[in-house]
Amino acid sequence: MKRILLACICCLAASCGTSVTEDGVVNTDLKGFSYNWHPHLSVCPEKYWNCTNVLDDPFRNSLEEKSPEKGLRYHLLAQSLAGIVHKAADEKKTEVCIWMGSDAEHNGYAVSHKALHDLGIEPLGTVSALELATNTYGRVDGVDTDVRHLIDGYVLTDVENNPESNIVASTAAHVYNAVIVDVRDKAIFDEAGYRMLYDATGKTTVDAWNEFRDKCDNSALVLMPVNTGELREFAIANDLFVINLNHYFNDKSRGDNFALFEEVLAWLKPNSPVYGWDQGIDENKIADCISRWGNQALPYDWGYNTTMTSVIFPERQEGITCKNINPNDIDYSLDKKFVSYYLTDGDNIQWMMGGFDGIWYRHPLSADQKMTYGVALSNTTQIGPAQMKNIFDLQPEEVSLFERCSYFFLDTYASKKDRVPTLKQLARAEAKHMKMHGSRIMGTVTLNDAGTPEAMEGYRLLIEANDELDGIIAIQYSPYADGTGRVFWFRNAKGWDIPVVCTKYSIWNTGTINHDYEGSPAFVARKLKTDPDSTAKYSLVCVHAWSKFADKGTTEDELAENIPGYEHISWTDPDIVHSAGAAELCTRRLGDDYRIVNAQELIWRLRMSHDPEGTKEALKAFPK
Repeated sequence: MKRILLACICCLAASCGTSVTEDGVVNTDLKGFSYNWHPHLSVCPEKYWNCTNVLDDPFRNSLEEKSPEKGLRYHLLAQSLAGIVHKAADEKKTEVCIWMGSDAEHNGYAVSHKALHDLGIEPLGTVSALELATNTYGRVDGVDTDVRHLIDGYVLTDVENNPESNIVASTAAHVYNAVIVDVRDKAIFDEAGYRMLYDATGKTTVDAWNEFRDKCDNSALVLMPVNTGELREFAIANDLFVINLNHYFNDKSRGDNFALFEEVLAWLKPNSPVYGWDQGIDENKIADCISRWGNQALPYDWGYNTTMTSVIFPERQEGITCKNINPNDIDYSLDKKFVSYYLTDGDNIQWMMGGFDGIWYRHPLSADQKMTYGVALSNTTQIGPAQMKNIFDLQPEEVSLFERCSYFFLDTYASKKDRVPTLKQLARAEAKHMKMHGSRIMGTVTLNDAGTPEAMEGYRLLIEANDELDGIIAIQYSPYADGTGRVFWFRNAKGWDIPVVCTKYSIWNTGTINHDYEGSPAFVARKLKTDPDSTAKYSLVCVHAWSKFADKGTTEDELAENIPGYEHISWTDPDIVHSAGAAELCTRRLGDDYRIVNAQELIWRLRMSHDPEGTKEALKAFPK
């Protein structure tokens, strides 16, 4: 299979103006890459229809729904209709767009929905996608509100008997300018006068690749499971290929498309975003596969309305500004042991657009614990600029934020392409976004140890590209912590030493056993208090975003706080403790020798300790 795959990659490379070395490394032309990598609608429509039964409908991907306006079949119709309309809007064939809304939108979507009105895009009313696709509508305020005439026909699926027909249709829809219709609803569309333009009922994802790859844009990719409808409008609007990994939803035992995935990733331009995810596969396997080919994984599988949340986003960046501490305000003479907590999973864009700014970011103990939060800054400012502004506007002064980037492994990134030029390109783009929005800390993840030569090379390139970077938070994959809190130093373009701070411990519900460097709040508190003096002065501790604990006071039982089966307990249960609350469970055990600070203060204290004279010079750039 490897020999066959390499041959396929060589053919693709030749067609894309690239070359392949004997060990399979793709040398790719890096020209044309923009620091804004998100495909978007470049014109602002005049009006929008609001389509029902998608956003926040728990049964939107169900195969059991019988109504033609419910379930997966309807979801695919709605998404494909929106995709065709938005493609037409970008081509200036219509002044109408589609929002898939509800009365209970997560804050990120509610904020983005309001932004449509702020942009002057006026609502036309609420209809189902089926109504909109099968009826005609008149003019309102001089705008043609009909969308049916924009559609050339339909692509036929059989999602029950062939799950991959969904994926095939998601690509075929933009090729044929057609909505997606399932065999169950075929008669409705035939009666409405639609023609079937492509039959996907017996097709596979491999078939779609063989038939349509030359009709797809290779600057982005959508990765989504079968039996879902999410991200289809975005893929269709932007001529993107759609791929699934498992042939059957959440079941890797029945075969997968990983060999095809490698081929598609090799075809993508360097640093291209891969939107979405798949289920039931080891997280690191997906992320490393994308990383090795020099592409960015964007965890965004449950994302909605992407074309409209990001409409004309380059023109909407003003005022999206991160708050930072003034490092001149720090009392560097304070003789304490400093601990800083940060919350994991900031790369999760669907979380940024969903519930992040609820019970996690606005936890009542966030300011008290001086929490640090990773945010998907570069991606969310492109995908949902209104929500990113909202997150920054809500930021307490005591809380620091860092750019968590996309999900990629710094040490394996672009190992199958021109690694250094590809990584430099991404580093420059990240620096542009961070400087534009005042973000001064970056978070990186390595698949292997955070101190490998490959990781060191990555840190150096990131720091050389951004002379306004205060420091880097280093996370290594599973375990997230190294138990020592190592600090690596690199010289930036201004001549200052910039720290890469490794995570020392992780507060994580690890069940019936605490691991070497990760476990309950009580466990981490003991580890901090028994650190050898040489490494105990500065400690960076991550708090697992999805772990839940019980408040057991100051018990010395280091397993008592771990709730068995916590995954099935509601976040609103008053008896659970999480995020900033879990940090407080640890803090209450530390005593007066310790001072809790946010990560930005920890970094500046490290810099002063490491190089007092150089740091004093660096401080002159900040107001006193």
